[in-house]
Amino acid sequence: MASLFQRFRQTRQDNGNSRRGPKDRQKSSPIARCRRKFHMEALENRQLLSVAPAMPSAWDLGPEEVVSACCVGDFSDPAANDVVGSSGQSDSEVSGPVINSAPVAQDDAYSIRSNQQIGASVLGNDGDLICLQLADGKIVWQLSLPEVFGEGLFFFGYGSSPLVHGDKLIVNVGSEDVCVAALDKRDGTTRWRTDHAWHGSYASPVVATLHGQEKLLVFTGGMVRPPTGGLLCMNPETGAIDSEFPWRSDNYTSVNAASPVACGESRVFLSEDYGLGGVMVEYDAAFQPQARWTSKELGCQFQTPIHHGGTLYGLGGNGGLMMACDARSGRMMWNEAFYETKIEWQGRPISVSLGHAHLVHVDGAFLCLGEDGVLMRLDLNPGGFEILAKARLFYAPE
Repeated sequence: MASLFQRFRQTRQDNGNSRRGPKDRQKSSPIARCRRKFHMEALENRQLLSVAPAMPSAWDLGPEEVVSACCVGDFSDPAANDVVGSSGQSDSEVSGPVINSAPVAQDDAYSIRSNQQIGASVLGNDGDLICLQLADGKIVWQLSLPEVFGEGLFFFGYGSSPLVHGDKLIVNVGSEDVCVAALDKRDGTTRWRTDHAWHGSYASPVVATLHGQEKLLVFTGGMVRPPTGGLLCMNPETGAIDSEFPWRSDNYTSVNAASPVACGESRVFLSEDYGLGGVMVEYDAAFQPQARWTSKELGCQFQTPIHHGGTLYGLGGNGGLMMACDARSGRMMWNEAFYETKIEWQGRPISVSLGHAHLVHVDGAFLCLGEDGVLMRLDLNPGGFEILAKARLFYAPE
């Protein structure tokens, strides 16, 4: 049983030295409370930007541990109204009060992979879509995507986060007959459905303003032969497709998982890490796409890059390679796997890096939560980086 909407904040300290790069060779989303509340705004463009008040510039002893939880939050957890929505097993150890919980069916091999949308809806990897009341966890409505739209063509079950847009809940369905669908967020009835041969993906839908109009951007690419996929530009009100831009590796087992990143009024950045890397797509006034530049270096597999101040910041590959790229030209400014350390685990030293880390931009800096459980406050800029503070919250060996 998955436990949802748990009130907890975090956690432990880990001493470490700051250093500045990328030339200095010395030796997945964080939701933190560093002696004050930290809230995140769920934005339709999926850019992780905090609207919290000022954050301490350094953690002398690490962030204050307020509440901790074990074996929850397998993937990123949203926060709203002082509540964290989390997914995990029912026998988890939690040192904070569980406000409510609700069962969500899941395959034994995979945990819930999508984020609970504030309001709130959760999509399990078996395709069970459930709308819950945030206050008490009561089910408002529920449905099975495979039963309504057909079985999704995914390698690891459903994994894209639903998107709330106005009175609609937009879902990356990815079945043989339906690529994307919009439901009435109040009762789950279908508002529109759109078919496309590219099917679904693990990238979450995004709404962005292009040339003064709201457009739905869906980065597709499912379990199909030959492997095809790319970016669909759509009308979020009707589901009509304005245009398509192919961007998918010829590797059958490749997945498109990072969400599209809107970069101004006409450009959208896409990224994958199976050989193609990144591409900056520019739309004309008729919403027809054209590639402005490509970069095999800027390949982000799971973490959606952040566009800030004309620069794209992201993490590539499996080894925690941090990258900064000029959004206008595609020029790589710097890239470095700057965090590597050894920790004791079950009586022996283990080498760890950032791995599939996650970034959030907050209060003029970045929070980075590494796959192994290290939380860092970073100054990222076109000229390099600096670790401002660091704390080990936990060690996650799997």
